[in-house]
This record gives sequence, C-alpha cells and structure tokens, in this order.
Amino acid sequence: MPAITSVGVGSGIDVQGLVEKLVAAEGDPVSKKLDRKEASIQSSLTALGVFQGALTEFQTSLASLKDAQSFTKMSIDLSDEEVLNASISGDPDPGSYDITVERLAQQHRLVSGTFSSDLEAIGTGSISIQFGELNETSGDFIVNPERPVKNIFINNDNNSLRGIQRAINDADAGVKASVLRVGKGFRLILSSELPGATNSMRLKINDDDTVDTDLLGLSTLSYEPGMLQNQGQNLRQTSEALNAIIKIDGVEIQSPENSINDVINGITLDINSESVGKTVELKVFHDKAKVTAAIDEFVSQYNAFIQRTNELTSYDPETQEAGPLAGESSVRNALSQLRRVLGTNFSAVNTQYVSLSALGIDTERSGEQKINSNKVQAAINNNINEVAQLFSRTGSASDPLVRYISATDDTQVGRYPVFIDVLPTQGHYIGLDVAASNIIVPDDANTLTVRVDNTQSSVITLNSKIYNSLENLASELQSKINGDRELSANGAAVNVSVEGNHLVLTSQRFGGTSNIAIEDIPEQLMVATGLTVKQGQSGSDIQGAIGGNAAIGNGRTLLGQGDARGLEIKVVGGAVGRRGTVSYSKGVAEKLDKLVVGFMEPGGLLQGRTKGFTDNLKNIANDREKLAEKLEKSEKRHLKTFTNLDALVGKMRSTGEYLSRQLAALPGARGQSNRQG
Repeated sequence: MPAITSVGVGSGIDVQGLVEKLVAAEGDPVSKKLDRKEASIQSSLTALGVFQGALTEFQTSLASLKDAQSFTKMSIDLSDEEVLNASISGDPDPGSYDITVERLAQQHRLVSGTFSSDLEAIGTGSISIQFGELNETSGDFIVNPERPVKNIFINNDNNSLRGIQRAINDADAGVKASVLRVGKGFRLILSSELPGATNSMRLKINDDDTVDTDLLGLSTLSYEPGMLQNQGQNLRQTSEALNAIIKIDGVEIQSPENSINDVINGITLDINSESVGKTVELKVFHDKAKVTAAIDEFVSQYNAFIQRTNELTSYDPETQEAGPLAGESSVRNALSQLRRVLGTNFSAVNTQYVSLSALGIDTERSGEQKINSNKVQAAINNNINEVAQLFSRTGSASDPLVRYISATDDTQVGRYPVFIDVLPTQGHYIGLDVAASNIIVPDDANTLTVRVDNTQSSVITLNSKIYNSLENLASELQSKINGDRELSANGAAVNVSVEGNHLVLTSQRFGGTSNIAIEDIPEQLMVATGLTVKQGQSGSDIQGAIGGNAAIGNGRTLLGQGDARGLEIKVVGGAVGRRGTVSYSKGVAEKLDKLVVGFMEPGGLLQGRTKGFTDNLKNIANDREKLAEKLEKSEKRHLKTFTNLDALVGKMRSTGEYLSRQLAALPGARGQSNRQG
C-alpha cells in the first residue's frame, strides 16, 4: 500500500493515522484468521510427516519377514575355519559331518620342445583342443561331453610360437598359453583352466603337410595321450590332471575342482593346500534364532509406531487439548487398514497357526501388540513352514518332485490340488543299429549338420579315428554338437547315449519346442553311426490342472488359472495323477509392506493428504494476496475520501475567514466594535 506522508493541510485532521486505522480494522481480523488457519495446517503437515516417518521406520522391520528364505535360512559352524572354507550355496539339510582332505585337484599342464625363435614360422593347419580322460586299459581318450571342442586355425599370419600362443588365448578354449624363454630357446606352455581328471587336454593336429603326428610342422604341437612319445604325443606332461579327494564320514569323494558344491546338498567346500591331511567337523543347522529376533523386532517396531501415533492423535478431555492429528481421517484410515491386515485369517493355507493370535501375538486396547515369546518359539520350533506363511510371500509343494516357482499379484492365497494328465517329454532321435566297437570314422566322411530345438548347427566335424566303443563315439558326438557356436548361442544342447547298439540323441530341453533332426550326413558316416537324415520325435509340454482348473503347460512348468492365476510350478519327475497340493500365501509382512508402499505413493492415502495440506497452504497464500489487493484499494478509497473532505473543510475555513474580514471592513463595524468593547 502507498504510504501516507502528511496530515490534512486544510483541516488539520491526521488523515494518515485515520486511514491506517480504518485499513487495519478491515484487514486484521481476516489476516489473523488466515494466520491461525496456516499455523493449524503447518502443525498438521509437520505431524503427518512425523507419522509417515514412524510408519517408514516400522516398514524396515518387515524386510526379513516378507522374504520366505529368511524362515528356511541355515547356518554353518566349522571346528577349524583355517583348514577349509564352507559356505551355503543352496538349500542344505541340517546335519553334522567329519571332513578329511586327502588331495587337491590339479590342472593339466603341457610343455613343448625348444624352438630357436618365438617369431619364426612353425607350420599351418588347425589345432583341435578337447578335454577328457585317457582310459589306461583301452588306450582310448574319453571325451568330456560337458566341455565342447575348440578348433583353432593357424595360417601364415599366426604360425609362429607367439602367433599360436595368441590364437589359443583368443579362442577362449579353456586353455591358457604362454611362451617362456628357456636358455637360448623358447617353449610353449599350455595349462588347462579347469582342474580334474576329466579335464586332461588333447591336441589333435590337422597339419597342412598331411602328416599329423610327426615332429615337423604344426604337428610338433600334437598331444595324443594314447600315442607314443614323439609319435603323436609330442608335448610333455609337466602336471597331471587330478581330482580332489576328500572323505566325508569315512566315505571317499572325488571332485574335479577344489571348490566342491555337489556332495553336501546346498554347501560349497573350498579346500586349499593347508587342508591336506587335516580333519574338521562341519555342522549345518537351522538358524531359528534369527527368525525369533526378526519377529521380536517386528512387534517392537510396530509398538513404537503405535505409541508415536497415539501421541499425535491424542485428546485430553480435561485440558481439552488435542494432538495435531486428532480426528485426521487419513491417519484413522491408515491405522484401520494396518489393523485389518494384522487380523488376517490364514486358514486357507495353514491348519495350526491360522492367525497372528494363534501364533502368540495379540492386539491390546492401546493398539499395541503383545507377544507370548514362549508360544512363538514353540511355533518356530514345531512348524516353521506355517510361521513363514503367516509373514512372507511364499509357496510350497507337498510333493518333493513338484517345485513352486513364482506367483503374481493376481494369485489368490490358498492351497491348490495338483493333477498331472501328461508328463513332459524331450525331443529325441534314435539311430539305426550299428557295430558296438571298432567304429571307423574316415577322414573324408566325418562331418554332419543337425538341428536342435529348431536351431540349425554349423558343420560339425568328428575326429577321424577308430572308436573302440559306441560309448566313446557318443561322448565325442555330444562334445562336438554342444560345442557348435550356433547351437550354444541359442541355448540348444543334447545328451548322446547308447541304447542297445544304437545312438540316442536327446534334447536337454523339455516341451513342444524340443526336437532333434539330422540335416546332412555323408553315407560312410551314416553307416558307421546309424544316423540318417530324418526328423526325430518332438517333445511335448506337460498337461495338468491346478486347483481344479486346467493349467497352461510349457515344457515342465504349469501356469495356473482361475484363483491360481499367475501361480507357476515345475514338475521335475514322478507320475501322472494326483500330485499333492501347492500352497501360496501372502503373509502379513508382505501385505503390510505393500500397504505402506501404497500409502506413500503419489496419489496414495498419505501422499494425497499431504498434497491436500500443501494445496491449502497455497490457497492461504492466494488469500493473503487477495486481501492485500483489497486493502490497497480500500486505502486508496479512504485516502481519496478524506483528501476530498480535507479540501472541502479547508475551503470552508478559507470562506469563513474571508467573510470575517469582509464584515470587519464594513462601515460602523469598528465603532460598533469599540462600543462593545
């Protein structure tokens, strides 16, 4: 508002003071009302922030309880942690084991003869690197079917010792190559990246000089374990490929690695040189103490939240003082929803502990939770699965060969019977009967192409040789097929086995997309292997029902419909017919967490209320601006009115003074004045 800087010049009236008082009288009541309203909203907004903070702190106690794995978590204890390392890598069973380490696994290492230069040409051709184990009795090299072959091509650009070293390392063949200066010469060192007896190296050379096993050209680097030294076995072994050996409760176990994870279910053992010859005791036990602590923390944090909320929403009838959130509907609504979740009935999935109250957690009049620690501990000790289903989002199957995979927000809590109509199958190909031994794969007819799971392979080349058994040929074929870059890039792989006197190729995938076909094979190889150009038998998807509704089958998995919509299970074996039940639960921790997240989201209950308070503060600011505009107009109006009045009074005073002077000047006025005096 413009300041008034002078009193009335004509009337002597304090126009400035008068206008200010009039404007203040008009504006102060409204301004004070806005101040009180703003203070109340600010107080409520601050208190709502405190409420949300208390709610968020409570939410942190839900993290472990909503995770189903927290209830099945196992712990381990070693009598001497310096001897070996043990860690949980899966879902182990409780138990106690005496473990003795007798030998470490060892990698295979080979060294070449001495070359006068590491940059001069050696020869050209190709190096085929395979992994496996020499059968000392038959002299056959048994290919490790889990490790695909690698073919490395050597030409004039990389045919020196250094060039071959780089080519091997760049091929990612599972072999590390290095060149060492030894005296006045150089040697190539080859080390298998993986230890274990079945990871011995075999280097088959296809030398461009047509002789693959002599000491000339590229064949200088040949290493055929079943051949004589310097006649195919041209590299020297400096470290034998060995399995690790341990004894568990007196039973000898061999492992190709020093990290052993497939002996004690769900436990990985890492052994080292300090372990050899020593014995330790390993205990695996269910860590129920952590479950107890998590439930105690949940109750404690919830009670702290309720206590803080009660302070914010309290009302004292004697003093008539109310907390800043007393009567706040959003807080009442939030508390109501939280309490409703705490009272959820779980009889659809549990038979004994159907509620938190049945577990030993009751709600008192204040809204706080009271825990019966003895009752809760008994439940944890006796039926941890039902306790887990009270708190977490979890699923379980009563049949050990049925696996719960996942569920969605659409899946309803419940226990669903599972019925299998048709088990899944894998695509397979059965070859013709052939000779069981002395199988000849010739040099000029050793290639074929296959199709696995609708993926076409590259040209697959088998090692040309006489295979002593059909099993050896099966291992070779599996290694070469699974090593094909086209197939491996699409996740397609096979198992090759022998049934009777014929080869059987089986896709590692289940379901309708599982299939195998021989696309191309020369006649001589066809006769030797029994594999002909044809399509094998395709696999089929599982068929069955979950909860009485037909489920969608895909490979070995079933996807539920109806109330079980989104519930996915996997059947890993067993027979057709009734297969027990699958239970799915959204426990209170899972529900509470989701509820709190929803409160805090944009548009959620609490965020919506916070926005309402903020909008009200903006409205008050707008009202203040409008009031200021109104008072400014009033000031101008009052100023104009009193200015005009001041002018009028001044004018009237001036007229009066004029008239007085005129009257005094009239004849007889002075004499009359004197007589009166």
